[in-house]
Amino acid sequence: MKVYILSAYDEDQYNFAFQNLKKSSLYDPFKKYVLEENPKKADIIIFVEHHPGDDPYFFQVIRHPLYKLYKKKCYLYHDDDNNITLLPTISPSICKSNFNKKIHHPYHYLEQISLNPYIQYQPENNVEKKYLFSFMGACRTYPPVRDKIVAFYQGDKNIHDTKNTNSWDLDDEERDVYFKNYAEILVQSKFILCPRGIGPSSYRLFESMKLGIAPVIISDEWIPIIGIDWDSCSIRIPEKDVHQIENILKSRENEYIELGANARKNYEKFMSFDNQFHFLSDAAATLHAFRKDVSIFDYLAEYIRFFEPFHFRNLLRYYKNKYVK
Repeated sequence: MKVYILSAYDEDQYNFAFQNLKKSSLYDPFKKYVLEENPKKADIIIFVEHHPGDDPYFFQVIRHPLYKLYKKKCYLYHDDDNNITLLPTISPSICKSNFNKKIHHPYHYLEQISLNPYIQYQPENNVEKKYLFSFMGACRTYPPVRDKIVAFYQGDKNIHDTKNTNSWDLDDEERDVYFKNYAEILVQSKFILCPRGIGPSSYRLFESMKLGIAPVIISDEWIPIIGIDWDSCSIRIPEKDVHQIENILKSRENEYIELGANARKNYEKFMSFDNQFHFLSDAAATLHAFRKDVSIFDYLAEYIRFFEPFHFRNLLRYYKNKYVK
């Protein structure tokens, strides 16, 4: 199957995931999909995007000339936390309550805006595990769960609210200190808590798998990525049971090595740089197989969501910023 990939946005600002995906195609060991340079000859076209702040609903994608020409074979990958699906979408931020398998495909984050260089896999026997579990993150992104975690388990440096700290806003020296401390806490943990943030997923989930540490997924709206046996490499805890985290993890402490090893194996297979092109193309091909079954009613359910308070305000803000000078 021939795949054409592109970004609808400025290369320097938004599409480093697109650039990395093109490089990934050169190392693809599966060879099931071929990177096509001519969109007309392609079987599927994938817009590979991050989350442009000035276009939260990816209107620039649906206005793109190639989308207008080849709408029936176009798909969108993005990692925006709050979104409405205007074309078949592959994303880590799809919520269970809105899931429609004909137009949604759960996925992982292709790239991070600010990549932590200290998040590197280390063999288990080289790392002392000081903590049963850890959490470092901003409670403000999902207070109903994150505030409770900090309130229940505060007192040690393995549980820390980073508040308003964004790594991409720090200067080089501050960012290095922040990244190093963050990574040290993670690698010293037997389990890593991965509560949802603004969206149902979290970078932390995939960082823990990269490190070979089992993620503890605390997100009722998160949809498991297809193909991975999540029971073998992670632990799920309902949001209402955050006060039971310590008891649950103590009862499964003897499994942390096996779960962590399986987490690393799944990361290497499904999320490693070499395999990204294959599995993203596979996700698009899965949606493509449903294309004949997609009706206007599937999209109507999405467009109605523009009347939700958050999206209604966000849409008004978009048009104000675009047209009111």
